[in-house]
Amino acid sequence: MMPKNNLLSKDAGSDVFITELNTLKDKTVKVSLSDGSSFNVGSETAESYSLKPGKILTYDVEEILYDSNLKQAKSTALNMLSFSNRTRAMLKERLLKKYTEEIADTVLDEFESSGLINDREYAYSFALTCIRSKFWGDSRVFRELKLRGVSEEDAEYAVSLASEDGFSETQRLEMLFEKKCRSIDSEKDRKRVFDALIRLGYRFGDIKNILNIINEEMDE
Repeated sequence: MMPKNNLLSKDAGSDVFITELNTLKDKTVKVSLSDGSSFNVGSETAESYSLKPGKILTYDVEEILYDSNLKQAKSTALNMLSFSNRTRAMLKERLLKKYTEEIADTVLDEFESSGLINDREYAYSFALTCIRSKFWGDSRVFRELKLRGVSEEDAEYAVSLASEDGFSETQRLEMLFEKKCRSIDSEKDRKRVFDALIRLGYRFGDIKNILNIINEEMDE
C-alpha cells in the first residue's frame, strides 16, 4: 500500500511542485505543476496521495497515473457488472477502449480471484436461459457463448449441463414443432419453418426427420 504523505512543501528546494488543482467532470482532477506540465487523475487518487498546491511531487507521475487508472478501471468494471453479468472477455473488451492491457488484466485477475466474475457460471446461466426460454438449439447456444468470450471447454460444459437441467435438444425441437406445425400448409410454409429452425441452431437432419413425420401425419 502506498504511503499517503510523500509530498513536501515547495520550500524544500527547486523540485517540481503542484501549483494548482482543478476539478473536472467525472470525478477527475487536473494537477498543474511548476514546470508547466499537468496531468489528470481520479479524485480518489488525488486524495490518497494528498495532492495539494504548494507540495513537491516526490512520486513519479507515471506511478500516480497507474494507480489512478487502476482505480478507475475497477470502478468501470464494477459499474458494468451492476447492470448485468459479464464474461472476462466482455469486460476486457470494454476496458481496453480506455486502459492498457496490464491495467485490464490486473483488474480482471482480482475480480476472478474474488468471484466477481466466473465464466463457467456465466455460461451455464446464459445457456439455461436460452434453452428454457428461447428454445435455441445446442449449436446456437454454443456459438453465442463463444462470441461472448467463453472458452470451448466451458461452453461445452454449460450447454451439456443446461440441456440436462432444462430440455434436451430433441424435446426443444418437438415443442417448437408443436407450436409451428399448425401453420405448415404448403411447401412455402415448410421452407419458412425449416429456415427458422436452422437459425435457432438445429441440425439439418433432425429438422428434416420431424418435417417428414409431420408430412406423413398430414397425408393420413
